[in-house]
Amino acid sequence: MGNAQLRLVVDNLGPIEHGVVELRPLTIFIGRNNTGKTYAAQALYACRQAVRSVRPRPAGELSDDQREALESFIRSRYGVFANGGMEGQELPEWLHSFIADGLRDGLEDAGREITQRLKATFGVDDLRRITSWDNGEGFRLEIKSAGPDGDDVCLLGSGGTTAPVAKAVRRLEIDWSEIDHMIPEPTLFDKGADREELNYLYSHFARFVVQAYWRSFLEDTHLGGGTHYLPAGRSGLLNAWTDVVKLRIQLERERYGLPSFADPSLDGVALDFISSLADVLGHRSRPGFRVFDGIVFDRPPERDALKSAVALLKVLMEGTISAETDSEVVPTLAYEQDGHSIAIRHASSMVSDLAPLAIWVERLLAPGDLLIVDEPESHLHPEAIRLVARVLVRLANSGVQVVCATHSSILLNEVSNCVLRQQTSTLTSDELMPAYTPDDFLAVDRLAVHHFSRLGANKMATVERIEVDPQWGIPEDEFVKVAEDLSEESAHLIGLLD
Repeated sequence: MGNAQLRLVVDNLGPIEHGVVELRPLTIFIGRNNTGKTYAAQALYACRQAVRSVRPRPAGELSDDQREALESFIRSRYGVFANGGMEGQELPEWLHSFIADGLRDGLEDAGREITQRLKATFGVDDLRRITSWDNGEGFRLEIKSAGPDGDDVCLLGSGGTTAPVAKAVRRLEIDWSEIDHMIPEPTLFDKGADREELNYLYSHFARFVVQAYWRSFLEDTHLGGGTHYLPAGRSGLLNAWTDVVKLRIQLERERYGLPSFADPSLDGVALDFISSLADVLGHRSRPGFRVFDGIVFDRPPERDALKSAVALLKVLMEGTISAETDSEVVPTLAYEQDGHSIAIRHASSMVSDLAPLAIWVERLLAPGDLLIVDEPESHLHPEAIRLVARVLVRLANSGVQVVCATHSSILLNEVSNCVLRQQTSTLTSDELMPAYTPDDFLAVDRLAVHHFSRLGANKMATVERIEVDPQWGIPEDEFVKVAEDLSEESAHLIGLLD
């Protein structure tokens, strides 16, 4: 299951009647407006947020038999640990089942949490408002994968899970160094330690073991890592950042009997975007800040793979994005170029639209994360769109799972060129353009393109996977049709002037 690609299955969500989205390192949504691309992207975001909100733990109190078995395991493990060897120790059979039950409960909890996460993501109080245009019948949202035996597995979803977690536990590995510090000294057992104290230790040890396997399971199924959404209109949200925060400050004036203003209305991905921006400008942006279940693992993530994407963004923007330190009231982002710095709200539309991508890549993203970008081509010149496409490819090659919805034929064309570069990678460097590196190559099996369409004005939308030709690239039939119609009309009008 670890090497299998994930699939998002959507039924009766917004305008989408049915859709299966194959998730690859780079996944692209195309199609006309109002065909459900953003619905699918936000549904994926809600699923990943649901997974990250779950903290599986042993159900109820440990039984006497489980406590005795756990004490025996801890004694044995401490002896191995004290002698300097920890690898290769087999888990007892009962602990396999104990962990598997915890993982299955976690997946079931995540499936139940999807409903609440969908409401939060779309900013609605009733799910029927976004399911089949007020019709809640037949709604389905699932994350699926191919199981170890080739069978279809539902990892989590609105209808429960069929994941073979028992098989997964047997081959998963965890980092025992994060939990071995909880193992008590053997003398604690022999000194007649208070039974309540020991039971407390057993419960916490069991909880941490289950959570460690949960993290390993999520990484194995490509559901681990952070989740980030850069919505359309992000430049407007970014420029409104200071106004929103100042408005919140003014609301506090009520405490002193002073007049205040109405509460700003932000919800869904817009609110998450602003919250992430607050993290960028605060202490959580420091390298290595990772939190799981309230515990900070101060271990720098492997970010070296993202250096090529960071470098290309600096070329694209002809400058860098940083935190503005001399802001009077509210910290914000600044654009730095040739030794000069200006607030992001005074920069060009290109800079303010790319700034979130640049700062997210610089400070928040790490391999294993999911990044969803809605319309990455917004406000960009065609030359800049080409570079943005290469940035997305470089991120996908660095281990970040990238999903983007686009209306740009130029972006598709550049991604196609990345596929073609991969096909020509055996050529000598003299035959290739020197500006490109292997980071700009994309294997065709690492790319998935999906077309969202309606068959009629009142029809529901469907999702079709588009086959990418490794010798040609991404078919652009929809864009070609528009260009042909425009060209024919121009020729007709010119002919009337003769």
